[in-house]
Amino acid sequence: MISCLASKGFWSQVLGVGDFYYELAVQIVEVCVATSEQNGGLISLDELLLRVRKARGKSRNAQDVSADDILRAINKLRILGDGFSVIKPTHGQGRTLIQCIPGELSMDHTAILNSLQTRSSFTSEQLREQFKWSDERIQTAIDFMIKEGLVWVDDKGRMKEYFFPGLFTAQRVTNGESV
Repeated sequence: MISCLASKGFWSQVLGVGDFYYELAVQIVEVCVATSEQNGGLISLDELLLRVRKARGKSRNAQDVSADDILRAINKLRILGDGFSVIKPTHGQGRTLIQCIPGELSMDHTAILNSLQTRSSFTSEQLREQFKWSDERIQTAIDFMIKEGLVWVDDKGRMKEYFFPGLFTAQRVTNGESV
């Protein structure tokens, strides 16, 4: 128990946070690790908030966690490296996403994510039409996202369709369903 408290004190100092944000940061990491196989390391802020509140249990503090608290804790986690980042929607409309895998997404990857505010899949043709990008640029972005586990491929139809598994549950949470 003493080593746990010493560790907690150490990480609280490194992160520059008090007990609340330290505990919240640990819970965020736990949720992200637990869900990364399902969502490829991309989770909506709404789903993360819902899962953190659920992890906090029935304590009276469970509902005291806000989306702003989650964003502050993630900002503090940045000191540990680029494993956590916030992807805000363009023009302030749409879902805020949390990337919880090492590595930075390029502007192309972020543009693709921001274009998917009402759906969770896309085709190369849709990207070409929407962004007027070259085939090489589109394929480079898609290949990276597949390699990182952010995107799944469905090649059973007429054309390949790419899915962000992290946006499946994001859409469910947005629609008020439980996860």
